[in-house]
Amino acid sequence: MKFKKWRSPKLILFLILPLLLGYYVNVQANVSLSKQRLNQQQVLGQKPSTQPSQRSKRKPIRIILPNEGAPGNPVGAKTRGSCPSDKNKPALTALIPGKNMGLTIAERPTFWFYVPYQASSTTPVEFKLTDAQGKEIYKQNLQLTNTPGVIGVTIPANASALEVDKIYEWELSVTCTPEIDAVKGRIKRVKASADVMSQLQASRGRDRIIIYAENGFWYDTLTGLIELRRQNPQDKNFKADWEDFLKSDGVELSNIAPEPIVSCCKYK
Repeated sequence: MKFKKWRSPKLILFLILPLLLGYYVNVQANVSLSKQRLNQQQVLGQKPSTQPSQRSKRKPIRIILPNEGAPGNPVGAKTRGSCPSDKNKPALTALIPGKNMGLTIAERPTFWFYVPYQASSTTPVEFKLTDAQGKEIYKQNLQLTNTPGVIGVTIPANASALEVDKIYEWELSVTCTPEIDAVKGRIKRVKASADVMSQLQASRGRDRIIIYAENGFWYDTLTGLIELRRQNPQDKNFKADWEDFLKSDGVELSNIAPEPIVSCCKYK
């Protein structure tokens, strides 16, 4: 009789119920702890480890370069004559892709160069743009300021606009007595399609730069990237964009990536 009493359903339930309650409390405690940790991560600005990083979500900026190339001299001399400079810095370098030909849709684009020479009023610098027949389109003498660094030379509004589908030659020369250090290359202005223009008009910032790059507009892509870096000097994502772009296939300017972008120059 005693054995049958121990097997009654009520008695079994009475014995099991505390175990079930203990299991439930333990599960609830673990759930509460997980929620607390997640809230702490959010307060500290951290993302859960299962989420992809912000950089991995960003579409990389990769330029499609034209098939046509051009002879030129995008990198200057290793010997630097009398110009004051840091010998450990890269040589005078034009920021132009490996094929030495860049496209633009701008009437008056900006040309970019890395100048290793220290700012000096006694270092003559000249930028010259000519057409395919050698006719001078624009010439400007410059005085270096804030260098070494990456500088830009913009064709001013009072100069002739580049014509569509014409190839032009440019040259930046630095006189380091008794030598002249110079870099040369070519530029071609093209006309964007109506669809591409519509996309550009509807885009801003980085999205617009991606459209420039996907259509092969070298000068516009480069200028857009530099403007973003200047406007957001502390933004690590734009810094990464700049470095990745200069290291990408066909560009091959990785040695310039660490160098500063400076405001230059005084026009004479």
